[in-house]
Amino acid sequence: MNGSRHNEAVHLLTQLVSCPSPSGAEAALQELMADWLRDNGLSPQLERTPEGLTNLVVTVSGNRPGPHLLLLGHADTVEPQQGWTRDPFAAQVEEGRLYGVGAMDMKAGLTAALLALRELAAERDWSGTVTFASVADEENASRGAKALLHTRNDFDAALVCEPHFEDVVIGAVGKINVRVTCHGKSAHGSRPRDGVNAVDELARLLALLADVPFSRHELLGEATRCVLNFQGGPAEYQIQVPDRATCLINWHLTPAETPASAVALIESLVSELDSEATFDIEVLEPAYPSYLTQEDDPFVRRFSTLYERQFGRSPVLSYGRGVSDANLVAAAGIPVLMFGPGGANMHGADEWSDTSQIPAAAELYVNLVRDAQPPRSE
Repeated sequence: MNGSRHNEAVHLLTQLVSCPSPSGAEAALQELMADWLRDNGLSPQLERTPEGLTNLVVTVSGNRPGPHLLLLGHADTVEPQQGWTRDPFAAQVEEGRLYGVGAMDMKAGLTAALLALRELAAERDWSGTVTFASVADEENASRGAKALLHTRNDFDAALVCEPHFEDVVIGAVGKINVRVTCHGKSAHGSRPRDGVNAVDELARLLALLADVPFSRHELLGEATRCVLNFQGGPAEYQIQVPDRATCLINWHLTPAETPASAVALIESLVSELDSEATFDIEVLEPAYPSYLTQEDDPFVRRFSTLYERQFGRSPVLSYGRGVSDANLVAAAGIPVLMFGPGGANMHGADEWSDTSQIPAAAELYVNLVRDAQPPRSE
């Protein structure tokens, strides 16, 4: 490993980790990266989303026409969890690991992309265009990625710099949130038969749903459903039959499932329930479709060739059990994969990034752009 490149990567990642950027409050980090880009001769843009969030976007072109690659990352992190044994914003380095909130997910990936972009801008003897975008809100509702793709969708391929160094992700399940509200009939708690208990009826519905087999896909695996919360009846003590109850279901979808099919399934269970209560079923944001980038897609093949050339082994092409901005990129019709520096304890205490993987990821990003071929002349 080149020592100076590694040291610079650690220094830059230290700056990023030391700048808190929880979802919805990423602007300071975006401005920090914009200043770094300007100091290195690039012209970044800070763009506002309709909700007032901040995206960072910068585009560099080679000296020949060619494909347009999107290097995508997110600036936001989760809040520090309990159990940290270090200052979560001190960016402490120990034995090749840099500890800090967001070090793995995904400020190491942002660091690699920034270093790669600077190298590509310094020597433009390559074909095509690369756009680096650091978007807001990925950990919440992906409002930054949605705003980016609403204004720019001319990319030929996309690489999301998420922490998948050994397991390169080329597909993932989708996700919706389904809120079910049950409306019953209030009555005195000592005379429950005079009312319709919304808590009981919603619980009966969820019991039926729990018995429904999960959809399964040969590559993405099994769908999941998780009841995130359940609320019903007055918060204070009252001897009263609750006339309203609601729950939120986090539902991971295989390609065979859609938001409409999920709603239809719950509606069929309501009919089976034969309840005196009524039910409202709503699909809420954020919603992400599942996606599959084919292994024989030209972009995946080119990435795999360069990966094997650099590391001496073929990449493990895998499929995600969670969702990310990559789902939205794929929904826009753009071939996408996820590859970036890894680590451990993502979203947990003592999160860390493997600093040796940052220069390696940056090198592959650079090679992926330089290997692109110009369009054939007519």
